[in-house]
Amino acid sequence: MNTLQTIFTLALSLYGFFSSFSISLQQIFFASAIVVFLIAISKKNTWPRLRWRTYYVIFLIWMSWRLIHVVISPQPWKELYEFREMWLFLMFILIADGLIPLSFLNGKEKSFLWGKSPLEILVLAMLAGATFVSLFNLGVMLERKDNLFLTDFRARGLGEQNALTFSGAVSFALVLGGALIYKMRLAFKAKGVKSKVYFLVVLILFLGTVLAFILAKARGGYLAFFLTILAMAFFLRPKQALIVYSAVLLFSLGLLFLFPGMRGYFAKALPRPGQHENTMEQRRDLWLAGIAMIREKPFVGWGDAGFYENYHRFRVEGAHGVAKHGSHMHNDMLNTWVFYGIPGLVLYLLFFAHPLYEFLKIKNRAHPEYPFLYASFFAIVFLFFQGLSQCHFSDDEVVTLFWLNTGAFYALKERICGELPAQ
Repeated sequence: MNTLQTIFTLALSLYGFFSSFSISLQQIFFASAIVVFLIAISKKNTWPRLRWRTYYVIFLIWMSWRLIHVVISPQPWKELYEFREMWLFLMFILIADGLIPLSFLNGKEKSFLWGKSPLEILVLAMLAGATFVSLFNLGVMLERKDNLFLTDFRARGLGEQNALTFSGAVSFALVLGGALIYKMRLAFKAKGVKSKVYFLVVLILFLGTVLAFILAKARGGYLAFFLTILAMAFFLRPKQALIVYSAVLLFSLGLLFLFPGMRGYFAKALPRPGQHENTMEQRRDLWLAGIAMIREKPFVGWGDAGFYENYHRFRVEGAHGVAKHGSHMHNDMLNTWVFYGIPGLVLYLLFFAHPLYEFLKIKNRAHPEYPFLYASFFAIVFLFFQGLSQCHFSDDEVVTLFWLNTGAFYALKERICGELPAQ
């Protein structure tokens, strides 16, 4: 690797480390990677070849539709401010068509730090960041003598990052870290002591990331995790899927039976008729208001500025908390439909459908020794399921990780499956 590629990889790794902290630190290193990328382009006097044209077309249509909303908005400057998130798609370009040769992703070129591939270093950085923040939050919880599921304590980033954003950010480290553990599963059979020590370090960081995900106490995140396991069984082990489904169900029921605090934590979120206070009741009221808004503007949508200006007209009587103020829909699909209409919803779904289409083409011929390919796809699935109860696709911190992960999926697919000549 040359100097620019090394600096680029270090910037991305620091971005991954701070992704569990705050958006400020995260985007500083994201911007640093972009600067290095532009310097490399200027030196080569050429632009990267945009290989995944269908995905770029989907994004360009999405961006054009968002621009139309800026033009037709009653408050175009406010709409333009929300449009700023389009620049985050640069992360996809950096990974899918960026500075580092595609072969860096599958670990065949080990000319980086400690003989590890840049992708592995990036995943390690994400695990280390999540572990650091989880230990900090665990210390706070112990100092306050809080019981995990009997108090309102929830882990969050060290900056302004809230618990739900923290859970979404950590989920990518969780899935990719699992792939790294799988890749190293034979480490203890190796003769060298270094491989065993390295495996233990990775295992500790992975367990720290699991702890971070648990401490965030995102009920929707827990549900999305189990749904992702079911999806993995359906796509990768269809003959054993029923066994996996049964095991997941029994495991979930066992946790609820063994830990009364956890059972109570989930039970208190169940919506009650005529009540509006708890988290699911607020979501229910948000969704009812959103459905009413869709009925009035199903195709074009309200746009960001229009939503905040008109939400009070559709607010459910007695609404409490976020349902009273109308922050967002706490559901990615519904939120996209309310804000950007039917075209926006279709484009949102295509961002997930196209990776699914590409995965189905190669799932039976991708070598099992490339776990990052599978992990990057199922991290996409994980985010989709999390979006059923949270708006991660409109969260700058989480959606940037989504573009990184999706870019890695396409780059891995191209390089590993040999659909195009190696670069």
